[in-house]
Parts: sequence; C-alpha cells; structure tokens
Amino acid sequence: MNWRVLSFVVGFALMLLGTFTFETLAHFSIVGDEVLTIPDGAENYTYLQVDMPGGGPVSGTYESVSGGEIMIMLLDGGQFDHFLEGMDHGSRFADTGTSGSFSIEQVDMERFSIVHFHAGGESAAQEVRVTYDVDTIDSNRAWIGMGVLIAGFATLLVGGIVHVLKVKAATPPPKYIDVVFFDERTK
Repeated sequence: MNWRVLSFVVGFALMLLGTFTFETLAHFSIVGDEVLTIPDGAENYTYLQVDMPGGGPVSGTYESVSGGEIMIMLLDGGQFDHFLEGMDHGSRFADTGTSGSFSIEQVDMERFSIVHFHAGGESAAQEVRVTYDVDTIDSNRAWIGMGVLIAGFATLLVGGIVHVLKVKAATPPPKYIDVVFFDERTK
C-alpha cells in the first residue's frame, strides 16, 4: 500500500476516534434517586453529597414523602464545609415547600451537597425523595480524545507534506523545447 494512502487512512481514523472519544466517552451523566430521612427534632437535617468530576449543570426534583414542608439547599464544597462549621455559607439554590425542582448552571464544582431541613414548624422525622442529574465531563477522557484527534491531524499533515515533497522531487527540470540554438561557423 502506498505510504501516502496509508497516512491518509490512519490519520482520518485517528481523527474519527479522537472525536468519538471526546464527544461521547468524555461526556456522561451522574443520575441519582435517593430517599433520605430527616431525623426528629426541629434543628435536624440530612444531606447527600455527589462527586462530579469536571463540574457541570445540576438539575433535579425533591418531594416530601410524608407530606410536610421541608427546606432544601444546594451547596458547593466550600459552602458545605462552612455549613458544617456553623459559619455563614450561602447556597447555590434554596427553596421551601413539599415538592419542587432545582436547576443550577454551574461548571466549577467538583462536589455538591443537597441539604434538607424541617420547615414550617415540622419536627417529626420526615422522608424526602430527591432525584438529581449532573451533566459532566471526564477530563482524562477529554484529554485523551484531544490527543488522539491531534495525532490524527498531524498524521494527515505529514502525509500531505511528504506527498508535496515527492511531487516536487519527481518533477523533471524544464526542457528547452522552444529554444533553437545556433552555432556560429568559423571562416
């Protein structure tokens, strides 16, 4: 097989593999459906932590299975650490009710926590169902995909350059076909 054809086939295959790896294998969803129990006591809470390598948007729903009102907060790693220490912490999302949905377009978190509290004067144990969906990117797979894509492009480029050099080397020098040479006779 011709070297140029081989470089084209290999380069094109590597570019397809790199694109496939980057677009499909690097992107994935973390999906969860959990039932948590908030213990007895007005100041008690329960939480769920989710690791999300690469960050991404978070969406989901919550519902008080027992029917009482609850408060929900979505916290990033630093906010949750401050929450546990009793410090002012803020939140990415907060809501109070018996059910609802949440959505945050956040790409800088590596871990998020969903915290549930009693609300509306509730203090008895409550069950809460929470679902979540995180669209994220595995950075290792993304870098591998980009590397394979670049290797494919480089292979195509090298094959093209070698072809151009071979064509230039194979071109014979111009011949003088339209030139007539005259010899001068000596007398």
